[in-house]
Amino acid sequence: MAAVPFVYLVTGMVRSGTSMMMKCLDYGGMDTVWSPETEAKFQVLFPNKNPCFYERDPDVPLEYEDVIGKVFKCHARDILAEQWNTKDYNLKVIWMDRHYDSIHASWLTLGDEYKPDIPADAIPMTRDHCLMTLYHKGFHDIVVTKYEDVLVDPLKEMNRLVERRWPIDPEKSAAVVDPALNHYPR
Repeated sequence: MAAVPFVYLVTGMVRSGTSMMMKCLDYGGMDTVWSPETEAKFQVLFPNKNPCFYERDPDVPLEYEDVIGKVFKCHARDILAEQWNTKDYNLKVIWMDRHYDSIHASWLTLGDEYKPDIPADAIPMTRDHCLMTLYHKGFHDIVVTKYEDVLVDPLKEMNRLVERRWPIDPEKSAAVVDPALNHYPR
């Protein structure tokens, strides 16, 4: 019997550090799944904010045979909408967790044209609901990663992923973390 392959997912609230983590995994050697066309739209909306947002086209269904062994990004709001077929693959998940004030400070860097109204209590409630949903669907390999911890000690956090069998080079992954992204130092 053949081993069930892995699919890797990075998720979290908007502005929680999912793009930063995708960049770390990309530079650490993982194949990433994203849409150049959607990326171009984001670069027009938010010029000079992120070198790459690693966004997929939300209107194109994700074909899992195209992502086996690769990593993709899915926002928390989309977790419940995705159809997860646990028979065909194992899902490994990174949940990016970020302090509400840090998320809010990050929003402010985008300018006046894009300021969502997210109440502070929505972040932990959404996180808990999404993690429970994934867990109940049979996905138990979930690593909750604090955004601020990645900025403070990226090598430690990348080594933590290696311990959980994420196929990355931790030094290369850690090398691309920009500590200046800490908009709300503790």
